[in-house]
Amino acid sequence: MDMNSLSVIVRHSRTYLERELQHYDIGYSEEVILMYLLDHADVSQETISKHFILDKGSIAKTMTKMEDKNLVHRYENPANKREKLVSLTTTGESLTIPCRQALDKFHQ
Repeated sequence: MDMNSLSVIVRHSRTYLERELQHYDIGYSEEVILMYLLDHADVSQETISKHFILDKGSIAKTMTKMEDKNLVHRYENPANKREKLVSLTTTGESLTIPCRQALDKFHQ
């Protein structure tokens, strides 16, 4: 598969997921972070940043939005006071179900 084809698939998946999840008031970046956090509890913002190859500022802005929507909880790492750890809230966890369903539907 060439890069052009891959780019088209990613663009279509993003558009599809944003449309499917719009009534939950979550965007594509929030959705992929929710799904990542489902498998990686209590992870640092820096780890998320490295995983998605995004700058720390972008992740911090997205985390603020997600925290305002009560999807994630950020707290100070007891072992490193300069580091913020992130975990899903109950609300965030419950939204992973429609996210997973939308992903499965797209893959079909």
